[in-house]
Amino acid sequence: MVKKSSKKQAQQKVKKAKVVEGEIVESPTTTGPVPLTTEEKEKKRVEGIKKTIIPGIIGILAGVVFFILIGDGSGHKSIWFTILFVLLVFSYYIQRLIYPAAGINAREFGKKDWFYVEFIVLDFFLVSWTLLLNL
Repeated sequence: MVKKSSKKQAQQKVKKAKVVEGEIVESPTTTGPVPLTTEEKEKKRVEGIKKTIIPGIIGILAGVVFFILIGDGSGHKSIWFTILFVLLVFSYYIQRLIYPAAGINAREFGKKDWFYVEFIVLDFFLVSWTLLLNL
């Protein structure tokens, strides 16, 4: 059974030619990723730690504030989704302000990155608030 190649695969297989002293020399078709230097690896590791700690702190502070303001939330049974939505929107804008000060380029964040940090905020909020309710 012969598989048909897509245009993208066909373009990847085309060998590029370069001229060396009047001769045409074929260059390799595949170029591997450039390995990161030790400094770049360390910078990415520190940036990843910052991306985890900042939303964690925001979530814990939100849990403490909500515990102080609404306690167990029994008086606010019908608006929980609104409260959580406001928390996520508020934390999004706080992070947009904090990340540049922490040396993180928030403009490079994709949807997946924002989903990740907002999930951390929500998770830390719910865990810290639940722990405070059980004291």
